[in-house]
Amino acid sequence: MASFTDMGVYFNGPYTFSRYLMNLFYRLWMWLPIEHVSPSKALEFNMSSPTLGVVGYILALKSPMILFDLLTGWVLYRSILELGSGKRDAMWGLALWLFNPYLTLSIEMDGTIDVVSAFFLTLAMYLYLKERDVSAGLSLAVGAFARFYPAVFLPFFLVSTRKWGGWRRMLRVLAGFSAGFAAAALPFIAKFHSRFIAMLMELPVGGNREFTWFFGHFFTVNAFPEARIGVVAVIYTLLLIMLLKVRGGSQRVLFDVTVILLVGFLAFSHWNRYYSIWVAPLVTMDYAARGKTRFKAYRAMFTLLFLGWFLFGARWHVSDFFHIRYVPEVFAPLRNAVVEGWSWLSAGYLLETFSRAMLAAVSTVYMAYLSLRTFNIKGFQLQVESSRGVFAAFMKTVLNEERGFKHL
Repeated sequence: MASFTDMGVYFNGPYTFSRYLMNLFYRLWMWLPIEHVSPSKALEFNMSSPTLGVVGYILALKSPMILFDLLTGWVLYRSILELGSGKRDAMWGLALWLFNPYLTLSIEMDGTIDVVSAFFLTLAMYLYLKERDVSAGLSLAVGAFARFYPAVFLPFFLVSTRKWGGWRRMLRVLAGFSAGFAAAALPFIAKFHSRFIAMLMELPVGGNREFTWFFGHFFTVNAFPEARIGVVAVIYTLLLIMLLKVRGGSQRVLFDVTVILLVGFLAFSHWNRYYSIWVAPLVTMDYAARGKTRFKAYRAMFTLLFLGWFLFGARWHVSDFFHIRYVPEVFAPLRNAVVEGWSWLSAGYLLETFSRAMLAAVSTVYMAYLSLRTFNIKGFQLQVESSRGVFAAFMKTVLNEERGFKHL
């Protein structure tokens, strides 16, 4: 999809940005003074004896993931410092991102291009905290063009800048987002004219879950059986209302609300192994920024999230021997044993089903904890009623265990 040399304008739905980004590195590979095999031949090549041209082609296609993985780590480091934590916590967050085996497997080995949109959403959050509003809106627009989901956070950015900065800040964010999105769409408008709008409107119909993920799983109300309500859409609306009602606090509440919504998406929405990369940067940032206040229950939730993501995606990762294309003959028996053994363990989708249940449970508790932490703190007029019920008592115990925590 990314291997083309003409300068035409192509629209590939939610994969348009990825196609053109990867094509830049493909063109760099074409300029190198090495053998240039056809892409189809390179992907079907017998990797027991790879050539320099084949290795260069694969490296060119993976270069965007490597680059944006490193850039995301840098933004995480800077963001944790901006949240008020020390350099030690910032280095801890950087290490958690760069040396996390699941992220290396998913981004570099599996080739998850979603890291690009995750980077721009994280960058938008960092620029927002730095009060660089136009740049934050622009970054959010680029992320939305790479994968549509960052666009759903625009209302939260607008409400937060209006609440903690006034109308001018809000308009600057909106101007940056509008300018970025318009600039990205201009080449397609010039080519397709009014048809481009129709093409955009048809995207959710084609099963592109990137555009409908925030609806989540649906439920109905007895009084209106014909109406279907998305669980994540309800969470989205409630969080937006709570953000509007909050008084006091600081503009950093936007960071907490964004993490809550992403974790809620994990619990109640469509499942795809690539979507874990949407959530991982901000969850890692939240965990690392807590410094000495990290405690056992919270550490367990953070660990179980990544364990659940690995188990859910293991059907693709392990069955393909962790996406290692070149395996020397001496290691061929090991590869066959691992693949066959995992096929036996995952028969009937048992591990996948278990991992989905574990992820849903952990994400639900995680979301509830983050909500109580954000909206039940001193200085807020909006208080979460948490004095009744067994679950509320459990959450109070969790909160009491985290001694010395102060909201960022």
